[in-house]
Amino acid sequence: MEIQSKFLEAGLLVSLTGVLHEAAATSLQKRLEGVIWYNRHFLLLDFANVTQVTAAGLRLLLPSVQQVQEKNCEFIVINLNEEILALFKKTGFNILVTIKDSLDTANTYIAKKYNNRRK
Repeated sequence: MEIQSKFLEAGLLVSLTGVLHEAAATSLQKRLEGVIWYNRHFLLLDFANVTQVTAAGLRLLLPSVQQVQEKNCEFIVINLNEEILALFKKTGFNILVTIKDSLDTANTYIAKKYNNRRK
């Protein structure tokens, strides 16, 4: 799995490419541990180029989601295909994270939330 990250005004965007299985998720978890400490309000995980996710791979993301939430930040997942979205729903992972269909939709959501935080 290839993992790229970049800072956006809204938060940190982590883009994934390939299959998210147990071994890849372990690598991703270690990478996310490093970027979570940048203390951004939002962590966006882009699944646009993810071809498959296993339940074990998804389960290993849970500690990262918890770390983000402990810092009063929000974990946003974008660009899920139908199969991966179905897995998120089947496992209940959709309750733990915010899911948006695109980066544009996520940015709109973040802008509204950020403006509400400032009031």
